[in-house]
Amino acid sequence: MRLRGTEAPELPVLRRSPDGTQIVRIDPLTDERRGDLPVTSSDSDTLSEAVVAYLGYKRGGFPRVDAEAADAVAVRRGSPSRTSTVEQMVAESLALPVEWSRTSLGDAGRQVAAEMKRRHPGLSDLAADALGWNFTFQWR
Repeated sequence: MRLRGTEAPELPVLRRSPDGTQIVRIDPLTDERRGDLPVTSSDSDTLSEAVVAYLGYKRGGFPRVDAEAADAVAVRRGSPSRTSTVEQMVAESLALPVEWSRTSLGDAGRQVAAEMKRRHPGLSDLAADALGWNFTFQWR
């Protein structure tokens, strides 16, 4: 599904706490901590694994949408489903601006992976690469 011309949904912003021991949710409008709901490394690991499963990264020649695979990750880890968050992250990655006059498709995919990793520090390198890989297929 191509989302050209649409705005990315607002996602929680994740940042490291000042002491560097945890990742916390930040309200993107006020730049303040949102409640006392730290995102644990386990949450980040589950989300990252769900992104990879949802897109079928490293399991096929092209991206696919597999909500059941993403849900299976949560079930296996004893966590709530992360599928809606994964779908929002995919939409966010596809809506990132690219200067096409100076950027190849491969470079754009790498830029998207790097930007998603910057925006979501708990995201694994593998999950960020999966989002960049998906971007390159959707924008072909």
